[in-house]
Amino acid sequence: MQVPQFPECQHLLVTALSEKTDQELVSLFQMHPTQGKYFVALFCRYSADIYTLIQKDVRSPVQGEYLFSMVWKQIHHELQHLDV
Repeated sequence: MQVPQFPECQHLLVTALSEKTDQELVSLFQMHPTQGKYFVALFCRYSADIYTLIQKDVRSPVQGEYLFSMVWKQIHHELQHLDV
């Protein structure tokens, strides 16, 4: 299984946030919901781990890709309302 690479993770706007904590990124995401860089920074930080966990328990790579996208959709929704 090969974890996909996302070029967005190498963008200067995202790499500049690498020193921020998860809590800071979530707070910034909530304060500035139209600026995707905060969510993308969190995505880049955890996408490989989540992808690996999902792919271990699915029947097909296509099912894994679908679940991966649905998990991140749910994370995006939940982070908007998370009390940090």
